[in-house]
Amino acid sequence: MINIDIDTRDLLRVVNELDKVQRKVPAITSRALGRTITHANKVMSQAIREEYVIKAGDIKEHTELKKASKTDLNAFIKVTGRPLALSRFQLTPKKPQSGNRRRKVKVKIKRGGRKTEVRTDPGAFIQEMNGAVTAFRRVDKRRFPVVPIKTLSIPQMASNDGVLSKVESKAQEKLIERMNHEISREVRRAQRNHNSRRVRS
Repeated sequence: MINIDIDTRDLLRVVNELDKVQRKVPAITSRALGRTITHANKVMSQAIREEYVIKAGDIKEHTELKKASKTDLNAFIKVTGRPLALSRFQLTPKKPQSGNRRRKVKVKIKRGGRKTEVRTDPGAFIQEMNGAVTAFRRVDKRRFPVVPIKTLSIPQMASNDGVLSKVESKAQEKLIERMNHEISREVRRAQRNHNSRRVRS
Protein backbone atom coordinates (compact mmCIF):
# COMPACT_ATOMS: atom_id res chain seq x y z
CA MET A 1 0.00 0.00 0.00
CA ILE A 2 1.30 3.38 -0.94
CA ASN A 3 0.25 6.54 0.86
CA ILE A 4 0.46 9.73 -1.17
CA ASP A 5 0.39 12.84 0.98
CA ILE A 6 -0.47 16.13 -0.72
CA ASP A 7 0.48 19.31 1.04
CA THR A 8 -2.53 21.59 0.50
CA ARG A 9 -1.06 24.59 2.31
CA ASP A 10 0.12 26.19 -0.92
CA LEU A 11 -3.25 25.61 -2.53
CA LEU A 12 -5.03 27.21 0.40
CA ARG A 13 -2.75 30.23 0.20
CA VAL A 14 -3.51 30.64 -3.52
CA VAL A 15 -7.25 30.34 -2.86
CA ASN A 16 -6.91 32.95 -0.12
CA GLU A 17 -5.12 35.38 -2.45
CA LEU A 18 -7.69 34.86 -5.19
CA ASP A 19 -10.44 35.52 -2.66
CA LYS A 20 -8.79 38.87 -1.98
CA VAL A 21 -8.86 39.61 -5.72
CA GLN A 22 -12.58 38.80 -5.73
CA ARG A 23 -13.14 41.33 -2.94
CA LYS A 24 -11.36 43.96 -5.05
CA VAL A 25 -13.76 43.61 -7.99
CA PRO A 26 -15.58 46.92 -7.24
CA ALA A 27 -12.26 48.80 -7.15
CA ILE A 28 -11.06 47.01 -10.31
CA THR A 29 -14.29 47.86 -12.10
CA SER A 30 -14.30 51.51 -11.03
CA ARG A 31 -10.71 51.97 -12.28
CA ALA A 32 -11.58 50.34 -15.60
CA LEU A 33 -14.69 52.49 -15.95
CA GLY A 34 -12.68 55.61 -15.15
CA ARG A 35 -10.27 54.98 -18.01
CA THR A 36 -13.14 53.96 -20.28
CA ILE A 37 -15.28 57.06 -19.74
CA THR A 38 -12.28 59.36 -20.27
CA HIS A 39 -11.46 57.53 -23.50
CA ALA A 40 -15.11 57.64 -24.63
CA ASN A 41 -15.21 61.39 -24.06
CA LYS A 42 -12.13 61.85 -26.25
CA VAL A 43 -13.63 59.63 -28.96
CA MET A 44 -16.89 61.59 -28.82
CA SER A 45 -15.11 64.92 -29.28
CA GLN A 46 -13.13 63.57 -32.23
CA ALA A 47 -16.21 61.97 -33.82
CA ILE A 48 -18.23 65.19 -33.52
CA ARG A 49 -15.40 67.21 -35.09
CA GLU A 50 -15.18 64.71 -37.94
CA GLU A 51 -18.85 65.40 -38.71
CA TYR A 52 -19.19 69.07 -37.82
CA VAL A 53 -17.10 72.24 -38.16
CA ILE A 54 -16.88 72.83 -34.42
CA LYS A 55 -13.96 73.41 -32.05
CA ALA A 56 -12.91 70.99 -29.32
CA GLY A 57 -13.22 73.76 -26.74
CA ASP A 58 -16.88 74.33 -27.63
CA ILE A 59 -17.59 70.63 -27.08
CA LYS A 60 -15.66 70.50 -23.81
CA GLU A 61 -17.59 73.51 -22.53
CA HIS A 62 -20.82 71.51 -22.73
CA THR A 63 -19.49 68.15 -21.50
CA GLU A 64 -19.22 66.75 -17.97
CA LEU A 65 -17.91 63.35 -16.90
CA LYS A 66 -19.40 61.33 -14.08
CA LYS A 67 -16.83 58.74 -13.00
CA ALA A 68 -17.51 55.53 -11.11
CA SER A 69 -16.41 54.75 -7.56
CA LYS A 70 -16.13 51.53 -5.56
CA THR A 71 -19.58 52.17 -4.09
CA ASP A 72 -21.22 53.54 -7.23
CA LEU A 73 -20.30 51.77 -10.46
CA ASN A 74 -22.14 54.22 -12.69
CA ALA A 75 -20.17 56.23 -15.22
CA PHE A 76 -21.50 58.43 -17.99
CA ILE A 77 -20.89 61.50 -20.14
CA LYS A 78 -23.36 64.32 -19.55
CA VAL A 79 -23.75 66.56 -22.60
CA THR A 80 -25.82 69.71 -22.18
CA GLY A 81 -26.38 72.95 -24.01
CA ARG A 82 -28.75 74.97 -26.12
CA PRO A 83 -28.63 75.62 -29.88
CA LEU A 84 -25.39 77.36 -30.85
CA ALA A 85 -24.88 80.67 -32.60
CA LEU A 86 -23.63 80.43 -36.18
CA SER A 87 -20.35 82.08 -35.12
CA ARG A 88 -19.35 78.74 -33.54
CA PHE A 89 -19.04 77.37 -37.08
CA GLN A 90 -17.52 78.68 -40.34
CA LEU A 91 -19.44 81.90 -40.85
CA THR A 92 -18.88 84.62 -43.44
CA PRO A 93 -18.53 87.52 -43.53
CA LYS A 94 -16.61 87.71 -40.28
CA LYS A 95 -17.27 91.40 -39.61
CA PRO A 96 -20.33 93.66 -39.71
CA GLN A 97 -20.84 95.31 -43.09
CA SER A 98 -22.22 98.68 -44.07
CA GLY A 99 -23.50 100.20 -47.29
CA ASN A 100 -25.69 98.74 -49.98
CA ARG A 101 -23.31 96.08 -51.32
CA ARG A 102 -23.34 93.64 -48.47
CA ARG A 103 -22.12 90.08 -48.88
CA LYS A 104 -24.58 87.29 -48.33
CA VAL A 105 -24.35 85.59 -44.95
CA LYS A 106 -23.13 82.01 -45.40
CA VAL A 107 -22.27 79.22 -42.99
CA LYS A 108 -20.71 75.76 -43.09
CA ILE A 109 -21.87 73.47 -40.30
CA LYS A 110 -21.06 69.95 -41.53
CA ARG A 111 -17.76 68.85 -42.99
CA GLY A 112 -17.58 67.71 -46.56
CA GLY A 113 -19.96 70.32 -47.87
CA ARG A 114 -19.89 73.92 -48.95
CA LYS A 115 -21.04 77.03 -47.20
CA THR A 116 -24.73 77.67 -47.71
CA GLU A 117 -26.61 80.94 -47.62
CA VAL A 118 -28.46 81.72 -44.40
CA ARG A 119 -31.98 82.45 -45.61
CA THR A 120 -34.30 84.37 -43.30
CA ASP A 121 -37.07 86.90 -43.81
CA PRO A 122 -36.07 89.65 -43.22
CA GLY A 123 -32.57 88.74 -44.38
CA ALA A 124 -29.70 87.72 -42.12
CA PHE A 125 -26.87 90.11 -41.32
CA ILE A 126 -23.67 90.17 -39.28
CA GLN A 127 -23.57 92.26 -36.14
CA GLU A 128 -21.52 92.59 -32.98
CA MET A 129 -23.38 92.36 -29.71
CA ASN A 130 -21.92 92.05 -26.22
CA GLY A 131 -18.46 91.59 -27.72
CA ALA A 132 -19.47 88.70 -29.99
CA VAL A 133 -19.85 88.85 -33.77
CA THR A 134 -22.46 86.51 -35.23
CA ALA A 135 -25.44 86.32 -37.60
CA PHE A 136 -28.68 88.02 -36.61
CA ARG A 137 -32.15 88.46 -38.01
CA ARG A 138 -34.90 90.96 -37.34
CA VAL A 139 -38.07 89.74 -35.70
CA ASP A 140 -40.22 91.70 -38.14
CA LYS A 141 -39.96 94.59 -40.60
CA ARG A 142 -38.85 96.99 -37.88
CA ARG A 143 -35.17 97.63 -37.26
CA PHE A 144 -35.41 96.29 -33.70
CA PRO A 145 -35.60 93.87 -31.99
CA VAL A 146 -32.99 91.54 -33.49
CA VAL A 147 -32.17 87.98 -32.40
CA PRO A 148 -29.12 85.79 -33.07
CA ILE A 149 -29.64 82.95 -35.55
CA LYS A 150 -28.94 79.59 -33.96
CA THR A 151 -28.55 76.02 -35.13
CA LEU A 152 -27.62 72.63 -33.67
CA SER A 153 -26.69 72.05 -30.03
CA ILE A 154 -23.80 69.88 -28.80
CA PRO A 155 -26.27 67.24 -27.49
CA GLN A 156 -27.79 67.01 -30.97
CA MET A 157 -24.35 66.50 -32.51
CA ALA A 158 -23.43 63.89 -29.89
CA SER A 159 -26.64 61.96 -30.63
CA ASN A 160 -25.86 61.78 -34.35
CA ASP A 161 -26.09 58.08 -35.33
CA GLY A 162 -22.54 57.97 -36.69
CA VAL A 163 -21.09 59.68 -33.62
CA LEU A 164 -23.07 57.61 -31.13
CA SER A 165 -22.24 54.25 -32.71
CA LYS A 166 -18.54 55.09 -32.82
CA VAL A 167 -18.47 56.16 -29.17
CA GLU A 168 -20.37 53.08 -27.98
CA SER A 169 -18.16 50.72 -30.00
CA LYS A 170 -14.87 52.26 -28.81
CA ALA A 171 -16.10 52.45 -25.22
CA GLN A 172 -16.98 48.75 -25.22
CA GLU A 173 -13.55 47.84 -26.60
CA LYS A 174 -11.78 50.01 -24.02
CA LEU A 175 -13.81 48.61 -21.11
CA ILE A 176 -12.92 45.01 -22.01
CA GLU A 177 -9.27 45.98 -22.46
CA ARG A 178 -9.10 47.81 -19.11
CA MET A 179 -10.94 45.07 -17.19
CA ASN A 180 -8.52 42.47 -18.52
CA HIS A 181 -5.60 44.70 -17.60
CA GLU A 182 -6.85 45.40 -14.06
CA ILE A 183 -7.71 41.76 -13.34
CA SER A 184 -4.33 40.56 -14.64
CA ARG A 185 -2.56 43.11 -12.47
CA GLU A 186 -4.40 41.96 -9.34
CA VAL A 187 -3.75 38.29 -10.12
CA ARG A 188 -0.02 39.00 -10.59
CA ARG A 189 0.00 40.90 -7.30
CA ALA A 190 -1.69 37.96 -5.58
CA GLN A 191 0.88 35.59 -7.05
CA ARG A 192 3.75 37.77 -5.81
CA ASN A 193 2.22 37.88 -2.32
CA HIS A 194 1.82 34.12 -2.35
CA ASN A 195 5.41 33.53 -3.48
CA SER A 196 6.85 35.94 -0.91
CA ARG A 197 4.94 34.21 1.91
CA ARG A 198 6.04 30.84 0.60
CA VAL A 199 9.71 31.92 0.75
CA ARG A 200 9.32 33.24 4.31
CA SER A 201 7.67 30.03 5.43
